[in-house]
Amino acid sequence: MKTIIAVTLTMGAVLGILWGIMNHHSPHVSAQTNINDPLIITQTNGSVEGFAIPQAEVIFSDEQGNTTSTIADKTGKFSVNVSEKLPNHNGTIGIQQKINGLTGPIHTFQIGWIMRILNCSATEIVVRGKINTDIQIRLKNGSILSQGKTDNEGHYTGNIANVPAGSELTIIQMYGGIAFHKMYTLPPVPPKFTVTESTLAGIKGIGVPRGLMCVSQTSFGHFNFADGTFFLDFPLLNGVRPPLGSKIYLYQKKDDRSGPVQEVLVGWSQRVAPMTEASSSL
Repeated sequence: MKTIIAVTLTMGAVLGILWGIMNHHSPHVSAQTNINDPLIITQTNGSVEGFAIPQAEVIFSDEQGNTTSTIADKTGKFSVNVSEKLPNHNGTIGIQQKINGLTGPIHTFQIGWIMRILNCSATEIVVRGKINTDIQIRLKNGSILSQGKTDNEGHYTGNIANVPAGSELTIIQMYGGIAFHKMYTLPPVPPKFTVTESTLAGIKGIGVPRGLMCVSQTSFGHFNFADGTFFLDFPLLNGVRPPLGSKIYLYQKKDDRSGPVQEVLVGWSQRVAPMTEASSSL
């Protein structure tokens, strides 16, 4: 019985440590305390940024054996332009921390690699990270909103239906002994756009200022003007002009968040006052 309890407690402690060290939030981040804790990386484009043990030496190395280092501040935060300090690197960088004569394990990462938000609707967020790897989405208070594994393409979908706009999310993925963190403040869901004219030449309307007008289930996107107006000039895709009476499904995106998909009929030629809905009849 004592053995079972001991094993249970040990497993619980290990899981708690693994997810606990992944629970770093900038700027409300708690510092690392153990030399063997995975280093946290929040940015790999330009300067490499992250968190280590406070005032630890963070050492970077390339595959040729060249090294550079920086000292983490009192909160554990560090930042260094690795490409400037190690100009001959081939993209693969080693990282480890050292403090009080103790040196932690070295792990590698790729310069420029980041988790990406592929889509964020009113109810779901889709993230792309390392394939078949554990991933978590946490709220600012540290509570777990969603967790699981990425699929064979590195995609993971989390439910955000009950998360209000303005909430700070931290997306965390452990890979190669490093905890990668991506911060994302949930923006408002873009409202429905308004169509003012639909002809065989294109579609005019009003949407979110500098939002991106997208064709559903395609890679097409066109930015709205500063005042929110837009004009989608036909043809949009593959040089094919949509026929009279055909339907196009559009939505707008702002700050990586997508609004509702709306149906627009091609060839509604009469110019009218803005509508509350995009759909209309010929």
